[in-house]
Amino acid sequence: MTFIILLIVTALIMVVLSFTGRNLITDAAPGGILSYELAGHEDTAQGILDSWDDIARIYAGFNLGFDYLFLIFYSTTIALAII
Repeated sequence: MTFIILLIVTALIMVVLSFTGRNLITDAAPGGILSYELAGHEDTAQGILDSWDDIARIYAGFNLGFDYLFLIFYSTTIALAII
């Protein structure tokens, strides 16, 4: 039962991350938040930040923070699936 609950919560978190991440796709960030996370250079990261308006930056901050919750849930879900 715990596995089913974790699976559902993990799926819901994925939906939230997907929804908030849609506003982050620009020419400078074709992969949305992933482009920013993997920018690799300060100039690239700054270009991505510059391509986002104020609301997109709020979504980016939320998305980055919420991703930590996702890490906990998806890793625990996978561990329980293996067991």
